[in-house]
Amino acid sequence: MVILDACRDNPFAVEMALSSPTRSIGRGLSAVEPSGGMLIAYSAKGGSVAKDGTGRNSPFASAFIEYLDDPGLDVGFMFRKIGDAVMRSTNDLQEPFVYGRLPGDPVYLVPPSSTEIGSEPAALEELYLAPAEIKETEALGLPVEDSEDRLPAGLAPEKLTRPLASGGGYVQLSSQRSERDAQASFLTAQNRLSGLLGGQTLEIRRVDLGNKGVWYRVVLPTGSFQQATQACASFRANGINCVAING
Repeated sequence: MVILDACRDNPFAVEMALSSPTRSIGRGLSAVEPSGGMLIAYSAKGGSVAKDGTGRNSPFASAFIEYLDDPGLDVGFMFRKIGDAVMRSTNDLQEPFVYGRLPGDPVYLVPPSSTEIGSEPAALEELYLAPAEIKETEALGLPVEDSEDRLPAGLAPEKLTRPLASGGGYVQLSSQRSERDAQASFLTAQNRLSGLLGGQTLEIRRVDLGNKGVWYRVVLPTGSFQQATQACASFRANGINCVAING
């Protein structure tokens, strides 16, 4: 990973224009076209300015530091979490942006430990190999006071509480240790998958794994395991990690 402390706008553009009035001075960095297997992340999308914040670090730098050394966190998912954190801390005034895509296999800056259950679906295989340990409880919707104003039109929180159909399947998109992180992950997934869901709705489910703690899963219920497999294949083809589960 290469980290550049740079800005989109040329800080010397005005001085350069004054010293050479006939010279054409461009604004911003030159366009970068990512090649295969490359991901380029900016702290703010084009046409916007990153916030400095009030602390030692900017909102983007603070979020970057928070997630940079998380074991078992895929790089692509890391930047999604960073983006969610920046938008929360700036009240949606700053939206980080990522260009390009990484290969289908998970890419870790800090590999997962042998005993860790990570937040990326690919690191959650053991949860599905021991169904007897899993005590499914009620599905959880987003709190009205926290997220209702950011939900897609027509999607009320109670619509997220549908139980998974017995004998069906579902697509696991994320599993988080806190409900708040699951809510942020839900909103990100709902936005990224808007063109692939075909009118279906994601859900947040609370799962009690005993001595492994409580986890909050973002899932897409399907009528069968075959449908879950097909949906997950479609998501993966669009660069979104997932796991198909036989429910």
